[in-house]
Amino acid sequence: MTEYLIYELDQNNFDDINYIKDNIGNLFTISWNKVQFLDQINSNNTKTYILKYNTNIIGFIILSICIDEIEILNICIDKNHRNKGLGHYLLENTIKILKENGFNKIFLEVNINNIFAIKLYKKIGFEILSIRKNYYLNKITNTKEDAYVMTKNL
Repeated sequence: MTEYLIYELDQNNFDDINYIKDNIGNLFTISWNKVQFLDQINSNNTKTYILKYNTNIIGFIILSICIDEIEILNICIDKNHRNKGLGHYLLENTIKILKENGFNKIFLEVNINNIFAIKLYKKIGFEILSIRKNYYLNKITNTKEDAYVMTKNL
């Protein structure tokens, strides 16, 4: 039977790291380049959780840790596996892991134009805390866009 597996990325697992790094921009649409991605996952204050379907990596979430609070730095699902509820699945299960490990609050920033992500976050219980003006650069229009800061108590 096909199963989904979520596990914490081992910084010495170069197969997983290289797979994600080599597919940024192809399968995984994130705003970081390969160097920025490697810097984040190799940082001492981050955790990365991987979502696998059978043996294929189909998603990941990168978290920044500050005492008992977490900030979501990036969450991504492979383009070929979107619109199947897997972002929800990854986020819900990551939150469950975080609760079990004593974390109290989770934060994120999301572009105010990213309606699908905002809908997902609200469905899981995130609330809008504030707006960060001109937080994101729209690379197509070369204009700045606002972000919502959202939070959820765990």
